[in-house]
Amino acid sequence: MSDRNALPAIFTDKENSTFLHKLSTVKDQDELRSLCEQRTRQESIRLVNYETALNITGRSPYVSHRRRMLCLSDEDRDTYNKLREERYVLMAETVDCGTNGQREWRWRRWKRINAELYTMTGHRGYLYT
Repeated sequence: MSDRNALPAIFTDKENSTFLHKLSTVKDQDELRSLCEQRTRQESIRLVNYETALNITGRSPYVSHRRRMLCLSDEDRDTYNKLREERYVLMAETVDCGTNGQREWRWRRWKRINAELYTMTGHRGYLYT
């Protein structure tokens, strides 16, 4: 049985091996620092997404006998996970990407995804105006 404080794997084996390969080919300190900062940023985003998903869906990594009243159904949870994946892709893209039209398109897409997530869950973290 795993430790109750242990988190699930945040990165896949392929991502980890790629990162380790990049670490082994680092040539200077600045490159190493940049690589570690990128990895830390990705890890932070994924961890926050994981914790938010647990709060909203009512699932808990811990054994608990309490049931939440606002849990999502399995179908809603699948839709929720797809929307969150789409939202994560938008968050992972660089902010200064493309022309003003592309930025406007990203912002409208971001608001649409968040509106759908807010309607499903009622979680105010998805409420953007």
